[in-house]
Amino acid sequence: SCIYIYNDHIIFSHIFNQYFGCSLPRYLNGLRCQRALELLREKRYSITEVALSSGFESIRTFYRAFHSCFGLSPVQYAETVQLQKA
Repeated sequence: SCIYIYNDHIIFSHIFNQYFGCSLPRYLNGLRCQRALELLREKRYSITEVALSSGFESIRTFYRAFHSCFGLSPVQYAETVQLQKA
């Protein structure tokens, strides 16, 4: 029944949070951001391609998550990588 599914969801979320120290969405965004970092280092893809290839459904969500993970925007990071390789 719906009550069991709801309770299972709450229990899963609680256990996941205890084990990983963060919520499932935050954990997934972290993985996606790490993938985006790798793609940005390659300098072969546009920001939009990186966002979509990393599993983000929108550019806005990608920018927000990336900034939350690394403290700068994807564009700022890409520019930093470009300066370091120059």
